[in-house]
Amino acid sequence: MHWPVIAFEEIDSTNKEAQRRLSSGAVDGTWITAARQTAGRGRSGRSWQSLDGNLFASLVLPLDCEPNVLHHLSLVSGVALRNAVSSCCEGQVTQIDVRLKWPNDVLINEAKVAGILVESSIIGTRVVAIIGIGVNLQTAPELSDRKTARLAAFGISHTPAEFLEALDKAFFDAISRWDNGTGFDLIRHAWLNHSFSVGQPISINATDGRVHGAFAGLDEDGALLIRASDGKISVFHFGDVAIGGEAATDANGDTKIT
Repeated sequence: MHWPVIAFEEIDSTNKEAQRRLSSGAVDGTWITAARQTAGRGRSGRSWQSLDGNLFASLVLPLDCEPNVLHHLSLVSGVALRNAVSSCCEGQVTQIDVRLKWPNDVLINEAKVAGILVESSIIGTRVVAIIGIGVNLQTAPELSDRKTARLAAFGISHTPAEFLEALDKAFFDAISRWDNGTGFDLIRHAWLNHSFSVGQPISINATDGRVHGAFAGLDEDGALLIRASDGKISVFHFGDVAIGGEAATDANGDTKIT
């Protein structure tokens, strides 16, 4: 493991524990995991269902980057998590299509299998990110607004500890490639290679209402591009994204800085 692991049997939230550790002055790179969360959180303050047998982890990550590139971490984390899931799927007979949905959801055959919550702080002169991760290993919540998946349904029987080893390696590789922002173009291209094709129908819940169009890629800073029916391309830095006819209540591209 590239980062040490602090494991809890039960905790309110791994991200909250990470924040408590930062408040007490502990800013070293560390994984915090829990077998159960009593108050798991997703993006935009949504709750995250902490079902048995799944992975709940947060990476405390001190960085040497400028604060203005912290928003890159959504895509960096998405690439890392997707690569970890994909590595666990290698050798499976069942056809598994592992894809990314902007900014950092991981899908298998268009059903959500994992998500990320990135929160960042500036402690003195030090930038520290907390990257919270939930992966449906054994169980998946039943949701009315989107499809969900679990790795066990595809014959992948990793325990949370086993998956964390793959995730640790994938994160170290992605963070190294990003190199505090100087390698973001490599991350952007990797993200695009594992997302949906340009032209895929999508929509986003923007400030002035829902915008429908076609996926047109990412701009140089990682913002979402959507092409309208008249050919006009709009740029979005945050919003709730849906693919095709899927209901959209999930994808906030903001990195929170406190």
